[in-house]
Amino acid sequence: MGIDIDYGLLIGLLSIAIAIYFGLRGIPSTLHKHEAYLREIEEHTRPIKKIEETVTRLDERINTVLRFLPLGGTVEVILKNVGKIKLFADPYKEYTDYYIEVEKPILRAGFIEKKTLETNLGKKERELFAERLVAFKYINSRRIVLRVPSTDPKICSEYITFFLKWLDSEYWESLKELEEYEKITL
Repeated sequence: MGIDIDYGLLIGLLSIAIAIYFGLRGIPSTLHKHEAYLREIEEHTRPIKKIEETVTRLDERINTVLRFLPLGGTVEVILKNVGKIKLFADPYKEYTDYYIEVEKPILRAGFIEKKTLETNLGKKERELFAERLVAFKYINSRRIVLRVPSTDPKICSEYITFFLKWLDSEYWESLKELEEYEKITL
């Protein structure tokens, strides 16, 4: 009575055991490769997270500014060229902010600043405020905030009246100059 051993079956089982052993040994190296890929993906997505955070903060700032802009405006005037203008004054301790919304999308902060220095508006500012200049906070092509360096209602009203007339005349006419800046020939 002896035990008949089927060597074919034994070799088959032994082969399966060896395959499983070496297969399981290879899993950690495969996991390490996948970990490396995941770390690499994470490193590449960090700038995207930073951009997302920046955009979120900018969005919050824009919404904060827009929330405080008046919807109806305290004063509404209609100018010949610019159209309807809504205006809201917000006096502070050392200055007065004027929130201005125009009907036509013509406001360009840099261009307004440039034209201020080149036209009567700059002279008027120096006349009314000495060396202090009016600051422009650009919101979009239809909305700006003017920070007038005065809290005297009479002086502020005089300046804003002059500014609106200037906007409807000299600034309006100077918008034609923008075509020269944008004339591109290839």
